[in-house]
Amino acid sequence: DEDVKALYLGDSGLTMGFSAPVYVDGDLIGYWSNRVKFSLVEEIVQDAYQELKSAGWPGSEITLMGDKGQVIVDYDPSNQGTEGMTHDFENVLFKLNLAEKGVGTAKAAVAGQSGYEMALHARKNIYQMGGYAHLTGALGFPGMNWSVLVRIPKDQATAA
Repeated sequence: DEDVKALYLGDSGLTMGFSAPVYVDGDLIGYWSNRVKFSLVEEIVQDAYQELKSAGWPGSEITLMGDKGQVIVDYDPSNQGTEGMTHDFENVLFKLNLAEKGVGTAKAAVAGQSGYEMALHARKNIYQMGGYAHLTGALGFPGMNWSVLVRIPKDQATAA
């Protein structure tokens, strides 16, 4: 969103929009719409990574996916070489669909399931313990229909 990008200098311009109908006495009188910069979501992912790193899993990666498995946040500091957020719009974000690629944890998560499994990471050629969950809303908000994958290299996940 170019307006948000201009307002928040140095930000990617990604935004999330929330809209809801407004009723008075059962009659629709308009819509309320808000925007929030997407970097707030990215900061939540980065904070979660720091907790995993502090627990002894610095090779952790966190992937946030849209409703069909498309990657919307790809946070893998050990592979990306930085703990800063990266945005590969050309190959990954909004283009790579892990469920369509056959990633078992991604397929299960977008199907509404939660769980974990050991699996071979195709690009890294390493085994990882992968946890997955389909996210739900709260307090009457149905949520964004997103899913999350958290993957940790097997050697770190099974270390004593």
